[in-house]
This record gives sequence, structure tokens and C-alpha cells, in this order.
Amino acid sequence: MERSICFSGYRPEKFCFSFTNRQLIFQNLIYEISKAGNYGYTKYYFGAAPGFDLLAANAVVYVKKIYNLELICSLPYEDFYLSEEFNDSSRNEYLKTIGHCKNIINVSGQKNKINGCYM
Repeated sequence: MERSICFSGYRPEKFCFSFTNRQLIFQNLIYEISKAGNYGYTKYYFGAAPGFDLLAANAVVYVKKIYNLELICSLPYEDFYLSEEFNDSSRNEYLKTIGHCKNIINVSGQKNKINGCYM
């Protein structure tokens, strides 16, 4: 039976703490992803947004060195990383992370944002 996990979370500006010190969150993600790998979870989906999504994806990239894991990017639309959601730093992080993905899924063929949410 295939087991998968999906990561989606806050953008950096919505955290109730400074996202600049993200090492502790990253270490906790590595620990939890390693535990999940021991339980047979092999596919990891992430939404590719700046903040928690990319942080979790990079933790999977780190753990992939130990376990046979697949990282899959689920984009709201094809050129999402060119949107106003990304500054230069997060865009570079996205481009670096995407190279580690087994697959990229475009949920929609076009930008479709309603009430602040991508559809």
C-alpha cells in the first residue's frame, strides 16, 4: 500500500514568530519525516508556496539521502513561482527545490485566485 503525506502551511508573514530563525522547525520536520519514512511513507507532496511549504520540501530533500522518498510539487498553476507571492529569495529557494522533485502537478492551467485562495 502506497503511503503519502502532504505539506501546506503559512507564508512567512503569517507566522506568529520570526521565520528568519527556521532551523528548529527544519530539524523537527527532519525528525518527523524520518519517522514517517520508517512507517513506509514514501511520497511527499508540497504546495510550493514560500514559507512552510518550501521548508517542508527541503526537509524531505535532506531525508531523501537516507530513505527512498519521492518529492512531488503541486502548483496552483504553471508559473506560480513568478507571482507576487515570491520575493527573489523564495523564488531562488523554489527553483533549487524543484530540481529534487520526481513530478510537478499543475492543479489549474491558469491563475485562478478567489477570496485570497487559489482554486
